[in-house]
Amino acid sequence: MSLPSPHILCDQCGSQVPELELQPGQSLRCGLCKSVVKRKRKTESFQSACAFGLAGMVFFALANIYPIMNFSVAGNTQSNEIVTGVKVLMTQGYGLIAGLVFFCALLAPAVYFTGVTYVSLACMARGSLPFALPFLNLVRRAEPWSLVPVLAAACMVSAVKLDMIGVVDWQPGIGWIALMALCALALGSLFDPAEAERRLAGKETLP
Repeated sequence: MSLPSPHILCDQCGSQVPELELQPGQSLRCGLCKSVVKRKRKTESFQSACAFGLAGMVFFALANIYPIMNFSVAGNTQSNEIVTGVKVLMTQGYGLIAGLVFFCALLAPAVYFTGVTYVSLACMARGSLPFALPFLNLVRRAEPWSLVPVLAAACMVSAVKLDMIGVVDWQPGIGWIALMALCALALGSLFDPAEAERRLAGKETLP
């Protein structure tokens, strides 16, 4: 009688997915919700994730220091930063929406980049850094809310709309947002929380 094949529990929907042997670069997806449950990566994946996470932290800081654009209409010029939208929504009485924008555009990306960097360092250090698993849990919760690529696209769409009623002058902040978005997209393919958990829990040793 043949033994039942091992299964992996999907983190998103709880379904059992038959575990398959993967080649480097391949991934295994849940048949129900299509989320990735296992990914075969290169040995250097955590080094690369750490580098992109650190770069994302730097770009995040610069994107919040420099304005995104200057908008001029009827002789009045306004400098716009990432936090400008939050302030405007607050002053107009949209507190809940302002809180959501603050969380998705500021808090979640900061937690995500910082957490990925720290967890990647912990994996490279064979789990010797403290609080690595709690940081990994924060990364898992922050990733779906870290909408940096959406923020970059929203800035471009807003500029097109504003250019119809005034003059838009791009500032260095938009470049830092674009670089931050690229880091977020790179981390989405480099950093695997499930593999990080196995290494931090001692179920898998680094080569």
